[in-house]
Amino acid sequence: MALVVADRVKETTTSTGTGAISLGGAEPNFRTFSSVLSDADTTYYAIIDDSNLAFEVGLGTYASSGNTITRTTVLASSNSNNAVSFSAGTKDVFLTYPADKSVNRDASGNVSVSGGVTATSFTGNITGNVTGNVTGAVTATQVDLTGQGDLRLQDASGGQYVALQAPATVGSSFTFTLPSADGSADQLLKTDGSGNLSFATINAAPSITATASGTLANGDTVIVNANGTVSAVAASVSTTPSAGTPVQFESGQTIYISAGYDATSGKIVIAYRDDGNSGYGTAVVGTVSGTSISFGTPVVFESANSAYVAIATGEDSSRVVIAYRDNGNSNYVTAIVGTISGTSISFGSAEVVEVGPAATDIAATYDASAGRIIVVYRDNANNRGLAKAGSVSGTSISFGSATEFNSGNAYYNSVVYHANAQKFVIAYQDAGNSNYGTAIVGTVSGSSISFGTKAVFESASTLYTSIAYDANAQKVVIAYEDDDNGDYGTAVVGTVSGTSISFGTPVVFESANTKYQAIAYDSNAQKVLICYTDDGNGGAGTAITGTVSGTSISFGTPAVFESGDATYIALAYDSSAQKFVTACRDNDDSYKGKSAVVTATTTSTNLTSENYIGISDAAYSDGATATVQIVGSVDDAQSSLTPGQQYFVQLDGSLGTTAADPSVFAGTAVAATKVIVKG
Repeated sequence: MALVVADRVKETTTSTGTGAISLGGAEPNFRTFSSVLSDADTTYYAIIDDSNLAFEVGLGTYASSGNTITRTTVLASSNSNNAVSFSAGTKDVFLTYPADKSVNRDASGNVSVSGGVTATSFTGNITGNVTGNVTGAVTATQVDLTGQGDLRLQDASGGQYVALQAPATVGSSFTFTLPSADGSADQLLKTDGSGNLSFATINAAPSITATASGTLANGDTVIVNANGTVSAVAASVSTTPSAGTPVQFESGQTIYISAGYDATSGKIVIAYRDDGNSGYGTAVVGTVSGTSISFGTPVVFESANSAYVAIATGEDSSRVVIAYRDNGNSNYVTAIVGTISGTSISFGSAEVVEVGPAATDIAATYDASAGRIIVVYRDNANNRGLAKAGSVSGTSISFGSATEFNSGNAYYNSVVYHANAQKFVIAYQDAGNSNYGTAIVGTVSGSSISFGTKAVFESASTLYTSIAYDANAQKVVIAYEDDDNGDYGTAVVGTVSGTSISFGTPVVFESANTKYQAIAYDSNAQKVLICYTDDGNGGAGTAITGTVSGTSISFGTPAVFESGDATYIALAYDSSAQKFVTACRDNDDSYKGKSAVVTATTTSTNLTSENYIGISDAAYSDGATATVQIVGSVDDAQSSLTPGQQYFVQLDGSLGTTAADPSVFAGTAVAATKVIVKG
């Protein structure tokens, strides 16, 4: 069955009504329907009844049996375009080309087709809008689909399609040229930037190559240098302290200075006697910012002449305890609780620790395991060293009975809590034993204290003893003036075992007369810092960093934190700012109270916020061509990573879970040994 259109086909018919037309033979000089049509073919016909002025144009179906045309679809007629019921008589029937089925060019030369176009092939340019279906092969040198039209590729059933469409706006025309052949499995199309497409293999481990500057180990984090070479991220640590500009915390004459850090409030508290205000016991709150410190308004905690002021921190709820000799109350040892609020401090009622007169050389610490404040002092009335344990409740403190730790006078007392042993250690000058440097371990039980056997750390006269606990080495370090060795600044490492303590060999840190030693521990750098008066340098306040190793200690280069004659030096470590804070009396500036922020170690690194590029793929020697895995690759040369955890490049090149400064994101771990490189 086909649609057939032919020329010079015309017959007559005498059929009537609206039914099929029986063909009666060709008219002169025309052909019959049967000569061009086969059974069931369709064709366009016209019937003309001149006698009755009737006509009909339509699509008919030819039947070879009977030689008839069924009037399948009427396209136009004298009966309002419906089938005509023809009357008796002879009518003409012929093949025609109806106007509404014709395809032609308009005045502009365009061809419009309202329905589908079916052909074996199409050859030539198709320009303009094509509306409807085009079935068959299309051969053309160019096909323009305007108005952001789709090129739709239908599925086998013809119900769904995949379409290609241009963007709404194209800045300038361009052409993609496809590859001349198929690529390999898993390849992708890529462009050369000029529209030429080719197949390329996905790089599962993106990398670059560059010349190594210095050696690289497999798994090293890597930076690119200004000259295009690559180096491992590395850091160097200077053990020479650096100090900010000294800041005044008290304009009057200051003496008996002590300092502490309260971790709850994140504040430094300096306690002292203000000789510019009748010798009143006074305290001030300091806030560290970078390498500087600012202070609130000083607050009086004792409206009487006070001496031998000592401060203990570590209690919860932003509280500190200050112990001192109250010269306005028979020189009794007294303690008071201070509560920090913002940049100020308020105090509860003072509590007498020791009724005995003329107590001196007071020191204090907080025993975290026992939850007690330990106050150590010299009982001048009975020439002995005593200690008491106090319990803080709100803004009050109460003490148990005194326990003797030295039967002779104990001078230059200093005390520290040993967290690993859960004991406290007192260092002092034993006047009952040739002024030897001595230490003893104390244990708190409730409100009572017991002591082990005292041990000598320096068989010579010692002055200005100060003690700190190195949490990394789990040792105590005692700094002091060795009176029998040129008054040199000296330090010694002590090891606590049970209730006993033993010492390594003393080490000189300053070969000059030193006084007012103060020592504290830097938990970040894992170093101790010793501050002291350097009489070999005009009494300048000086700091030096010490590193404990086993039972010994080594020191870096000293640095001045106060160029004036500094005395009554105190020291505290701000664990939040990771800085030390010194406090001292500046004898060259009207004996005012001065404070400075000190950094124990200075770390320099070649890492910046921009130069990290990835991780070394192998080990390379200096000058070798190195392969560096960059963003998107997976490095498998790490260890002890936590899958799913983000890691940052540390200043020394290692990976850590906390961002350093600068903050550089290294990647996310996908296994204990693997990290996805990012940057």
